[in-house]
Amino acid sequence: MAHLNPFLHQVDESLDSSGLEEGLTSDAPYKLNISLESIAEELLKKQFILTALEFHTEIQERGREVNRLSNYFSNPSNFEQQITSKDGYSANALYRTGSCSTFDSLDITRYSDDGAGQVDEKVAVLEFELRKARDTIKSLRENLTRSAEQGTSCLHENANSNNASCELDDITVAATEIKPLEVRAINHLINEYLLQRGYKLSSITFADENEAQDFEDWDDVGINTPKPPGLLKLYRDYHKHTVPQHAMRDASTNTVDALMVVENEHLIKELENEVACLKEEKNEFELALKSLRENEEQLKNSMVNKEAPKTSQSDFSKVPDDISKVSDDVRKVPDDVRKVPDDVSKVPDDVSKVPDDVRKVPDDVSKVPDDVSKVPGDVSDEESVFSCKPDLSSRMSSLLWNSLLRKCQPIAEFPSAQQVTSGSSNSEELVNDLSRLLPQIVPTVLIAKRGQLIPLLLSCAALHRNLNTRIELLHILFNLIKKPDTLQRATILRGCVNFAKHVGVDRSEEELLPQFWEQIGHKYSERRQLVAEACGLVAPYLRPEIRSSLLLSIIHQMEQEEKREDIRCSIVRSHSLVYSFIDEDDKYRQGLEILEKFLKDRNKMVRDEACRTLLPSMAAWSMSRRSLHLDLADRLLWMLETFLSSSENGKLDHDRNAPILHLMPYLFVSVLHETCDIGSKQLSHEECRHIKVDDVIDHPSLIIGDEDKFTSFVKMFDEVISSSPIDASHEVLLWATHQLVPRLLKVGQDLDVSWQETIGGLVDLFALFQELFGRNFFLSKVTPQFMALLQDPNNLATAIFPVFTAAVLPAGEESSLSDFLLNSIVDISKSNLPLTSLFSSFILLRSNEKWHDVILQVLWSALVHDSALVRASAASLFAVLTTTDVSVNVISTRIVPALITLSTDHVTNVRISSIKSLSSLAVNSDVTSEIVERVIAQLTELVSSSVETFYEEHSQDGTLLGLHSVQTMLIAMATDMGATAHPKFRDEYLLPHLAIIALNNNRMSDVTKRSIIAHDLLEAYSGLSCCFVSGFLLHGSVLPALKCLLLDLEYLQSNQLTNATSLINEVERKIDQGSVTSQGSMDSVKRDPSGKSRLLHRLFDHN
Repeated sequence: MAHLNPFLHQVDESLDSSGLEEGLTSDAPYKLNISLESIAEELLKKQFILTALEFHTEIQERGREVNRLSNYFSNPSNFEQQITSKDGYSANALYRTGSCSTFDSLDITRYSDDGAGQVDEKVAVLEFELRKARDTIKSLRENLTRSAEQGTSCLHENANSNNASCELDDITVAATEIKPLEVRAINHLINEYLLQRGYKLSSITFADENEAQDFEDWDDVGINTPKPPGLLKLYRDYHKHTVPQHAMRDASTNTVDALMVVENEHLIKELENEVACLKEEKNEFELALKSLRENEEQLKNSMVNKEAPKTSQSDFSKVPDDISKVSDDVRKVPDDVRKVPDDVSKVPDDVSKVPDDVRKVPDDVSKVPDDVSKVPGDVSDEESVFSCKPDLSSRMSSLLWNSLLRKCQPIAEFPSAQQVTSGSSNSEELVNDLSRLLPQIVPTVLIAKRGQLIPLLLSCAALHRNLNTRIELLHILFNLIKKPDTLQRATILRGCVNFAKHVGVDRSEEELLPQFWEQIGHKYSERRQLVAEACGLVAPYLRPEIRSSLLLSIIHQMEQEEKREDIRCSIVRSHSLVYSFIDEDDKYRQGLEILEKFLKDRNKMVRDEACRTLLPSMAAWSMSRRSLHLDLADRLLWMLETFLSSSENGKLDHDRNAPILHLMPYLFVSVLHETCDIGSKQLSHEECRHIKVDDVIDHPSLIIGDEDKFTSFVKMFDEVISSSPIDASHEVLLWATHQLVPRLLKVGQDLDVSWQETIGGLVDLFALFQELFGRNFFLSKVTPQFMALLQDPNNLATAIFPVFTAAVLPAGEESSLSDFLLNSIVDISKSNLPLTSLFSSFILLRSNEKWHDVILQVLWSALVHDSALVRASAASLFAVLTTTDVSVNVISTRIVPALITLSTDHVTNVRISSIKSLSSLAVNSDVTSEIVERVIAQLTELVSSSVETFYEEHSQDGTLLGLHSVQTMLIAMATDMGATAHPKFRDEYLLPHLAIIALNNNRMSDVTKRSIIAHDLLEAYSGLSCCFVSGFLLHGSVLPALKCLLLDLEYLQSNQLTNATSLINEVERKIDQGSVTSQGSMDSVKRDPSGKSRLLHRLFDHN
């Protein structure tokens, strides 16, 4: 303890207390009389600039300052470029030793030839000085903040220590004085709020007006000042905090309490009087409202039988004085009543003893506007343009119209929807719109903000008396945004519809339609789409002759010229809305032709849109003409038959039968209208069957427009079908039975059975037919037609069979489905027909898990059948159940044992049929490695087994692998599933057996078979070359097989020699580079010498 470090004890204390000039402690053997000025002078004289800078920083941190150092480092001339000497360096250059160099000040290129080391060194010095200066500024800010806080605390202490004669007003004035620290804090919070709410221009202006403050750094406000929450949080928490009154109370008297009590009592009395007055005013307003409503009803009744005058640009504002006065008076009621809560809310927070019933009065009074606001002329949400009902009650129900309209214009709400819908109807409201919108528009007239101009432009265009000005305003509206997006188009469309609704048909035709015509050929697709959507939405507010002439001409011209699919979809929607209002016969035929054209469109999106919107519109029109089955349905059937006859090899796009599918509910409604008479027969009390339809707009109850009426119709139809035969009065039902069903069955006969998606569409069609018309009608009228066709064994191989098994039989009992499938397997197998229809049926049934057990039972019954043909068919059909749609448990416990049983059958044909089903298990990504190993072992044993006597002469080596059919099957499997199969299956089964096939093919005497095998092998190895194969297999299986293949191609003089040579070169390059290795495959070879290794040894023995 006697040898203390003087630098840790004595010097630090001397610097903190009296400075270096006072020397060390008195216990030291000698005393140093060195001042700070002397040290600074010596450091600067010796050009120890960095040391002087650090010394200057340290003494500043201790609260001292040396004027010499301050003046030196604050003078920029001390750091200017000096004259260099002969060696290229300045005489006053700043050298530093390695001991005092830091990473950021280390100059690696100091002694380079570019001569820039001196400048970089001075830059490092200046950066160091800048960092120290910033630290000093932060320290000074901290001191300033502390001083400001101390001043605030002193103010509170002085306020508490004032004598009793200190006035309350003086304390209030002192408390409200704002200090510089508070100004900076509040400014920071305000700027932060402006940025968060998107007022960027205001934030920039605010920042410019406060140039002395850095709004990006809270430390600029105060170093040790915690940042408060945002303005929104402070505002929400304001009423949760109370000002402690004892801090402002005189300790000697209770004068303040007495004054507050008196003031509260007086205020309570005033509130009670005011509430009483408000109640009286409320009663008066209710009476006035009742009277106004009575007057309104009288005016409505008096104008019912009068023809509404046509509104033009000259008489738009000529509204009856009584109605205007009523509307204006009623509009004033909510404003007066709504002022009540504002007045009551002025009560100070200190009044805590106001009775509860007094506080509840404003809420009761504020309920008045909800009833008053519903006046004529105001457009509420329920009465907006998107739910207005067209004058088509005889053709289309309101529910169907609203659903169709929502599909044509899906965007119903957007930010400015209310402003656009409630457009101005008089000059006073126009002023209100200007007052509301101009503050938003003036500072932000940018492209992104121009949507706020739409309500203003529409209001001015609706109310201005000059025709040219109105047309100019509408022109500005349609050219306001160069490329309006979806939301902007929706805003403009809502405004146009509201404009047409309020100004009348004459002005709409004269002012609005020319704008449409001007935009139909615009170079921007967004403008053309705006017109395409607007034509349909304004159709309800135009005269019938204008709809069928000018408006229809616009959309027809766009349909002929437009190529973009999204705009063509909008044109389809506009057609659907316009045709909902037209009744002319010639336009009806034209509409059918337009529908046919859209249904034949090359683009699938346009065809789908036509099925969803235009088809329901034309179907409703056909129903009103009672010709749905003769006109529209017959035309759609003819289109389907034409497509099938003109398509290649009976192949048809799977969505071509979608129009018939969408038309089926309308056909059923036509049958209900024709068949049912509710008043003619007493209905039963049984519960009506529930009908499920995928698309809401296609539900029959929505087409009829009444759920109860639809339920009654369905009950009556079911009773009529079950009790009485169909007579000639049921024209539509007879057409559906004797025309629709037979023609659809003919389509099924001619359809290519391999097209699974198209067959699935027919299945959906017949399933919907059965869902709509009922099980009883289907069994009695449709099922016999199916059975009559399926009596012919040749029809079992057509698409009728999967349609019947997947659409008709699942609605009945499971036993009938299983018996029919088993009998069909037997008949098809014995007739040597293709199994394609059976595969299609099982794939359709496999999509529903409830039928998995039925399929397994049928296949197991076929597995134990006496006929080898049936067992072979079952072996092939088991491949349907080896996909991921079937659970792994079912595969491992039921399917794999069945396939192993079939692979050991004594009949060679059955064993061959099981190869593909077993191999398909290796493609299933859900199966375990144990199942894959069982499959590999079973297939290896299977292809190595001997064949029957009948097949011996066809086999090269007396095994299944020597048969040409088995070889082509294995090569096809390698081509199809080589890249997707399990790697273990590919490495241990496919590649070794392909090598054996390639070797045996060199000895093939039949040139035709040899050529087929060679070309198939080349295709298979081309696909496998992209897979990851181990070097061992490349060297042991792939390369020998390719060399054998090259010999075959040379012998056959094939033009594929170049491809084979390229494959060989690629494999040799991979082997030489060693770029492809697979230790897992090597290990598997070592573990399984009886499997793949045995085959490889066999291959080498042949060589």
